[in-house]
Amino acid sequence: MPLVEIEIIGEMTVPEPGLPSILADELGLLFGSAPGGTWVRLRKLPKSHYAENGVVHPLGADAIFVKITHRKLPGIESLKVEARSISEIIAKACERRTEQVHVIYEPSGIGRIAFGGNLVC
Repeated sequence: MPLVEIEIIGEMTVPEPGLPSILADELGLLFGSAPGGTWVRLRKLPKSHYAENGVVHPLGADAIFVKITHRKLPGIESLKVEARSISEIIAKACERRTEQVHVIYEPSGIGRIAFGGNLVC
């Protein structure tokens, strides 16, 4: 299942048309997903729509925020390894530094998400 929402702050230096597919394929391998099992949504946010309190030129203005929703969250040790791998995959594909990729884990999808009206159980 993993649902992956990627928000890129600022300009891209890589061609965008194939980027969602590249990321879906790479992340799908990481998650061990069957074809069609990892969904990726990619959005861009202009730097002018990002701010940090008390800072004129925020460090996060070139950040990438990644939200992951798993069917069921893995244990904390697995998440540590996975978060690092996700950061590396996305940083490489987007030509950013790993330190610029921030991973946010959403609660498990079980009982919260319905695909085509069918609740994930």
